[in-house]
Amino acid sequence: MNKCAFSILAETADQADVEHLMQISDNVAAQLYPGEYRRPLNSKTLNADNIIVFMARDHNGKAAGCCVLFMHQDGTGELKRMIVDPCYRQKGIGAYLVQAVLTAAKSKNISLIQLEVGIKNVEAQALYLKMGFSKRDAFGTYKPSPVSIFMERKLDITVKESQWEVCNQ
Repeated sequence: MNKCAFSILAETADQADVEHLMQISDNVAAQLYPGEYRRPLNSKTLNADNIIVFMARDHNGKAAGCCVLFMHQDGTGELKRMIVDPCYRQKGIGAYLVQAVLTAAKSKNISLIQLEVGIKNVEAQALYLKMGFSKRDAFGTYKPSPVSIFMERKLDITVKESQWEVCNQ
């Protein structure tokens, strides 16, 4: 068996690896939803006190994926910009990134994580459902949209630590 370790850690937003993964995310969204509005995010706009960027890295330190936790003043959080580099997909990295967000949110006394996912992004929808999220109405500044699904998860159960090892099967 070929063993490949991944770490999931909170990192600074203002770095080339984050910018690269945000560009992959933008490209995926543009392909799935041509002409639709997307909230602009990049490594500079993610550099704020209420935002935590989680990076997945392989055993050589190469960026494999990321996601972002926005912490709101009302005690809720928002999971945004979950992306795994195409070279690293189907290895469980997305689930570990979501778990890192849940762990961090709970440690910051956030009681509810919300997210928006596109209707054509069925892989992400399946992951979020598997991770305990359920569908809900639009929240915050979002408006109902024919291309969006809104989800949430209450943080009332124990979550795992924020660094794991993921192996190829």
